[in-house]
Amino acid sequence: MFEPVEAEELHQGAVNALQGNKNISVLTTYADVEAIISKTSSDNVNNSLEKMLQNVYSEAGASAQIFSATGTQAIMTSIKNDMALMMILGRQFARFVTDVVNELFANNAISFKYVMIALSIYT
Repeated sequence: MFEPVEAEELHQGAVNALQGNKNISVLTTYADVEAIISKTSSDNVNNSLEKMLQNVYSEAGASAQIFSATGTQAIMTSIKNDMALMMILGRQFARFVTDVVNELFANNAISFKYVMIALSIYT
């Protein structure tokens, strides 16, 4: 791995060495640099931040819409995922309530069962 300054120097050395060669029309090295020029410095900062944010989600293999809400769809998806996760806790709570109520009030003829309906995006 090279530091950015070293990679730039290696790239520039390759360009200088092959600059006059008539058989080369495109030279690609591992240190190519892409520059984005903006009319204002604030646009340039915003573009850089947006590209870095998209790169983070791309590298993670996740959609930015799940974590960084830019619309109502992201919020709805997040709520549905949270609700589905909480249904696991809901089933455990229902089992606990059933056990407590049956221990206190059940007899040979009567038993109780507490049911929490599992409604989520996955059912």
